[in-house]
Amino acid sequence: MTIACENSDSIFNEAIRLRNEGLLAEAADAFRSVLSAHPEHLSALVELGNTLYSQALMNDAVEQYRAAIRLYPHVAAVYNNLGIVYQEQGRTDEAIAEYRRALELDPGYTMAHSNLLRCLNFHPAIDNAALFEAHKSFETLHGSLRRPHELSFPNNREPDRQLRIGYVSPDLGNHSVAYFVTSVFPNHDRTRFQVFCYSDRGKEDKSTERIKQGVDVWRRTSGMDDKTLFSLIRNDAIDILVDLAGHTGGNRLPLFAMRPAPVQVTWLGYPNTTGLATMDYRIVDDISDPPGEADRYHSETLLRLPNGFLCFDPPVDAPAVKPLPMLQNGFVTFGSFNALAKITDEAVALWSRILARVPGSRILLKNKCLFDESTRNRLYGQFAVHGISSDRLMMTPYTLTTEEHLDCYSHLDISLDTFPYNGTTTTCESLWMGVPVIGLLGGRHASRVTASILTRLGLDSLVGRDADECVEISVHLAGRHELLEVVRNGLRERMRRSALCDGKGFTRELENAYRNIWMSSIL
Repeated sequence: MTIACENSDSIFNEAIRLRNEGLLAEAADAFRSVLSAHPEHLSALVELGNTLYSQALMNDAVEQYRAAIRLYPHVAAVYNNLGIVYQEQGRTDEAIAEYRRALELDPGYTMAHSNLLRCLNFHPAIDNAALFEAHKSFETLHGSLRRPHELSFPNNREPDRQLRIGYVSPDLGNHSVAYFVTSVFPNHDRTRFQVFCYSDRGKEDKSTERIKQGVDVWRRTSGMDDKTLFSLIRNDAIDILVDLAGHTGGNRLPLFAMRPAPVQVTWLGYPNTTGLATMDYRIVDDISDPPGEADRYHSETLLRLPNGFLCFDPPVDAPAVKPLPMLQNGFVTFGSFNALAKITDEAVALWSRILARVPGSRILLKNKCLFDESTRNRLYGQFAVHGISSDRLMMTPYTLTTEEHLDCYSHLDISLDTFPYNGTTTTCESLWMGVPVIGLLGGRHASRVTASILTRLGLDSLVGRDADECVEISVHLAGRHELLEVVRNGLRERMRRSALCDGKGFTRELENAYRNIWMSSIL
């Protein structure tokens, strides 16, 4: 690629533009051009690493960040970025170590702190008490220092008036969150609620436009600092402000620490407490968070909806359910399309037991990181420890469209859920495509989501109470192709008729919860 600019800063800016337009290979070449003239150009070093990561060249991205660290060992952001790559590869211990290094260098680095907390949820050796203590540290470090000293709210305290609900998210577009809000926003009763969205998404897409149609007031807040957004929300007189991100990327928890609204709720985007004293409630259900034990490990009051804590809006471009692949293949294909950070050694050990019990069976894994050879080899090694040879593993890295992604489920007979961090979107996608999901019930929200979903469908028999039961369920189902065919052909209609896909019914329950907590706030 030839760039007309001679100045390194101009070439760097051109590289940023190319990347923003999705021209990743060209952007990487431009960053390399800057580095050939200025090998110690910090921004080019880091942005090249970011671009390689976006290309799913995970090992190359790791090496690039390490090169930056060798030159600039005191820049916290580089350690954070390296942690993200390790996490995406499923190298959880290494990711945690990098996030902690970033925080040692910059204790006020809220995004690195959120990344650390999210990563801890993947780790099977960290118990609920330790997780709770870790989350409470977010309040200690970033909470009370951000709150204005004298804070009152002029909101009308009438109990039955129309309430203003504000949803805050960086993910209102082509993202898994969209599956769970597009049937909620338009179903809000406009005589009782007015819907505001504060969208931190930089680039809007077709999914964004669909979400907008169900919203009364849409605010684009990408690039807006917390103080400005705080004032905007206050001026909008929001009654209940709802966080949809938790400690996931691009979150606005530091804003929630400032308390721009009298009632604040976290829902959907994160499987644990935020740890913030200003987050009043968290929306769950009695399966995802059983009363008693779960309440002990939350800074929020838990609001349990009677028919599940989420509502799935099926993808409009989903292909038809295809015939059971084992009938043509002559072997059973298990699979998981979850993030690699969720595929723990413990999950691999359990899946290997299942593969060993079902002769000739294979497992298909799908994740963008599998484009990277070193990441694939790491997974081969994890299964090899348990005697599963590489020819029984199938891997696919990436699909361009949602339709192509969903069609990949047509190659699966049975999906195996991850633990201790379950799938959510992947579980719902698999079920919509006719593929039953077998889960292992755990001891916290992240490891009980699939149980919550399956129970709402009357399929709680697919949830194992321990590893042995999970193996037996999997082996039994794999040996009954007639039953698998019946399940496959009926799953989509079963979902359509269930509470899981009842947008109107779910939204009424959500609204009742909102009204109840509003009443509590004015008493």
